[in-house]
Amino acid sequence: MSEEGRLSLSGPEVIETVAGVEEFDSRDRALVWRVTGGKHRFLMGDCDLLVRDEIAAFRQAAIDCLAQRDDASPTLEQLLAQQGRLAERQRRFAGMRDGVQVWRALGVEAPDAVPMLEADEFVALAGRLRTHA
Repeated sequence: MSEEGRLSLSGPEVIETVAGVEEFDSRDRALVWRVTGGKHRFLMGDCDLLVRDEIAAFRQAAIDCLAQRDDASPTLEQLLAQQGRLAERQRRFAGMRDGVQVWRALGVEAPDAVPMLEADEFVALAGRLRTHA
């Protein structure tokens, strides 16, 4: 995934409609990126790699992922462990409404600076802080 990508189950407008504009303002584009953007999703462990938004970077990432591929289906124990990590993540970040709050809780020293970091700088920072749900 690149920083330019967004990953979510519902779009910003749907979230706003369901939760209310006080909870999530879909017009706040910076907020949308901080919650659904590539950097946040990488930190949360929702994507395996964060790359520069360039074709060559995506190509190399795909090659790297295929080289590390494990064709075995996950075991029940692995699925239950993943479910436990997701439940813990939900508990840990409950009530946080912005990626900056989550990044601070993960230990990012300057969370407000994250949006301005280049992908390589960000990956180096995030490597030790990522959650693996």
